[in-house]
Amino acid sequence: MKIAEFPENESERLKELKKLFVLDTPAEESIDQLVQLAAKICDTPIALVSLVDRDRQWFKSRIGLAASETPRELAFCAHAILKPDEPLIVEDTLNDIRFYDNPLVLNDPKIRFYAGSPLNTLTGFALGTLCVIDSIPKKLTELQIESLQVLSRQVMFQLELRHALKFSFEALEALDGIQSEKERQIRALQDSNSRLEEYASLTAHDIKEPLRLISRFSTLIANKYSQALGLEGLSYFSKITEAAIRTQKMVENILDYSCIDYSPTDNEIISVKDIIQTTLENLTDAREDAHAKIIYDQMPEVNVSPSHLTRVFQNLISNAIKYSKTNVSPHVNISVEELENNWRFSVGDNGVGINANDLDKIFSPFVRVHTSDQIKGAGLGLAVCKSIVENWKGSIWATSKMGEGSTFYFTIPK
Repeated sequence: MKIAEFPENESERLKELKKLFVLDTPAEESIDQLVQLAAKICDTPIALVSLVDRDRQWFKSRIGLAASETPRELAFCAHAILKPDEPLIVEDTLNDIRFYDNPLVLNDPKIRFYAGSPLNTLTGFALGTLCVIDSIPKKLTELQIESLQVLSRQVMFQLELRHALKFSFEALEALDGIQSEKERQIRALQDSNSRLEEYASLTAHDIKEPLRLISRFSTLIANKYSQALGLEGLSYFSKITEAAIRTQKMVENILDYSCIDYSPTDNEIISVKDIIQTTLENLTDAREDAHAKIIYDQMPEVNVSPSHLTRVFQNLISNAIKYSKTNVSPHVNISVEELENNWRFSVGDNGVGINANDLDKIFSPFVRVHTSDQIKGAGLGLAVCKSIVENWKGSIWATSKMGEGSTFYFTIPK
């Protein structure tokens, strides 16, 4: 067995890894889905997101493997990070001098095939890999290799974005109440916004197009080789296409969240009734498919951005339709109450409801209180609403009763 050498930039590489604050954190659905997709595309029983630490490789996500980490000297991924620009593919470990007597080859999980695509930061450091493993020799197609590389970039984007959002919220919390340090506030916000814009740009240019290709090629393969694949094989390719489309939608939601423009020049006196009518037109298909009944009160005029108010109503009404009870048509009631200094709007429904313990969580990014099997989505809609409403100096909150429905409230200063 040949133990991998340390990369020349090992000290800096480890610093970049530590800066992500990802080691020993719980599993995350957005990354787990990518690992599952990698296993399906490459037809392997094991797939991992492996991060190479100083003395170990730790698995942020794993399927088909019980261990959460292994010693670095045994790690295939420690070899893969030595060449960040290309995947490491070992078609048969028994024919490779580096691995033929590795304990992970001779004992469980008895690795005979390995393919790992490095997880590279924007600054060029390889922190680990997205890898697929099998107990039999295997040869990947060019499409499978390209797909693995695309997915590894998506995993790295998720890790970087996770850190950027954490940095943004922590910066805001740390600066809360320090009104006298205006320059420090501006600098911290500029830094966090710059990071978010950088990752949003990466998403648009480096992820959406490959996801479109994955969807297109999986559909082409399923159509061309339908007889050979059989029903089970076709179902796998259908899941690949669905996952690619769902991930692309998630990317669009992330872009939507990270690129909201709050220019005060966008504000104007607008009719809330007109905004609601526009929103309902945008949701025509969803309303008709669900047989939704939506009513609303007489509405005032307010001084805000039309596009932002449309986003708020569209997210709230869309959720009211989406979270309806099985075999029960959604009923949505939109109301307004005039207070001394504010207009208080409400969007109520007769849906599944939200657990009282989750009401404080639902406005945070990526938080979803229903499983992805129940309701599709990225968990960003309410975070977008909160960001917009608080920019108006308003408030947003919800009340709910399980099995009876929810009501979302938000205020707009007069």
